[in-house]
Amino acid sequence: MLDKIVELGLKSLLSYYPSERITLAEALKGKTVVRLDDGSEIEIPRNIAEALGKSVPIYLWDLVKLPIIITKSGNSGEFVVEDYKWNREALKIVLNKEEVSVLRVGEVESLLRKFGTAIFINLSVSISNSQEDSRIGE
Repeated sequence: MLDKIVELGLKSLLSYYPSERITLAEALKGKTVVRLDDGSEIEIPRNIAEALGKSVPIYLWDLVKLPIIITKSGNSGEFVVEDYKWNREALKIVLNKEEVSVLRVGEVESLLRKFGTAIFINLSVSISNSQEDSRIGE
């Protein structure tokens, strides 16, 4: 019974997951709306896309997918960056770090302040990154 309740809760959480993504280049050209699994939409305002575009080299604009998904880790104060090479490369540049597979709370807060809705925080700690990436076509 408890397993069923947990499963239903996870399905509810996942209904707010992006069902599609856009590239940074698309966002800079005016495509700013991303649909979620529940049918609702989030907008990545042009000024947010421009701020990210100024922080990331132009050669990454067609490769970076928005929103960038960061999942709360089971470890206290840690977040895991999605397993998508180009978004990790962009975050390395933005955060001036050699590795960004795991981020601290302060780094995530900084990203949210600068890039708002271009960053998607997933609080479902029981779902692996590989499962998340398989949900969204690349």
